[in-house]
Amino acid sequence: MFRIKNYATSALICAYSLSLSGSESQLKAESYGVASMQGHRPTMEDRHIAMPSIEDNEIFSFYGVYDGHGGTEASNFCAEHLHTNIIEELNKGGGLISDTFIKGFEKTDEAFIKKATDENIHSGSTAVVALMNKDLLMVANLGDSRAVLCRNGCAVPLSIDHKPKREDEEERIKAAGGYITRCDGAWRVGGILALSRAIGDTHLKRPVTLEDWVSGVPEIKKHLRSELDQFLILACDGVWDVMTDQAAVYTVKKALLEKQGDFTYAAEELRDEAFRRRSWDNISVVVINLKAHQTANEE
Repeated sequence: MFRIKNYATSALICAYSLSLSGSESQLKAESYGVASMQGHRPTMEDRHIAMPSIEDNEIFSFYGVYDGHGGTEASNFCAEHLHTNIIEELNKGGGLISDTFIKGFEKTDEAFIKKATDENIHSGSTAVVALMNKDLLMVANLGDSRAVLCRNGCAVPLSIDHKPKREDEEERIKAAGGYITRCDGAWRVGGILALSRAIGDTHLKRPVTLEDWVSGVPEIKKHLRSELDQFLILACDGVWDVMTDQAAVYTVKKALLEKQGDFTYAAEELRDEAFRRRSWDNISVVVINLKAHQTANEE
C-alpha cells in the first residue's frame, strides 16, 4: 500500500514549491535540490512538488514539475492534486502501475476541466512526475517538461516531448478532428497551443471539441534502477529550449563536484546556466539524488 505522509507545505521564494518542513530538512538536503525563477516572463506559472518519502518506512518518493500556461490555475491544481490522485489509484491495488498512473492523470484532468468550466478558466499545464523506490523508477509526462537520467555520466532521456508536429501526435490530433498550423514560430494545435498534451486547456478538449485535440493521457516510462544511476533531472522547457540533455547533465555534475554533492546548488546552477543561455521562459528544476534514495531505501 502507498500512503502519503502529512507534510506541511510552504511557498519558497522564487520556487513556488510544495515541499517538506522541519524534521525532514536533513533528508531533503541529501535527497534533492530545487530551483526556480520567473526569468523574463511577466508572471511565474511554474510549480513543483518534492516528497522524498510516501510511506512511513520511506520506501517510495514522488517528484513533479508543472509548467503552466494561460495562468497559474492548472499548475496549482496539479501541484495540489496530481500526486494524491496517482497514489489513491495505486492504493487500490491490482493492474499495471502504468494504468494507475494514467487513471491518476485522467482523474486530475477531469476534475480540473470541471472546475475550469464552472469558473471560466482557460489555463493549462504540462506535467512530468517521477515515482521511485530502490528498484524501480516510473516517469510520466504530458507536454514538454522533461525527465533526464544521469547514468554513469551520460544523459538518458526518460520522456519524449509532446509537440504538435511529432508524427504520432499529429496523426492523433487529426484523427480527433483537429488540426495544427504554424503560428508565431511554432506548430500549434488549433493555431493556439504549442503542446499536444496537457492538463486543462478546456477549449481544445471535449465537450468544446468532439474529441480531445489536446490529450490529458500521459506517456509512461518504466526504468529499472542500477548502481550506475546517479541523479534524475526534472525540468520545464525553460531549460530544454536552450540546453541539450547532455549539457544539463554536465552542468549538474560540474556543480556537484564544486560543492561536494550539494544538490540545491546543482539545481541552482542548472537554472542559472539556462538563464545565462538566454532562456526567455520561467525556469524550474528538480535534481534528485538517486544514490541518497538508494541508501535510504536499503537501510
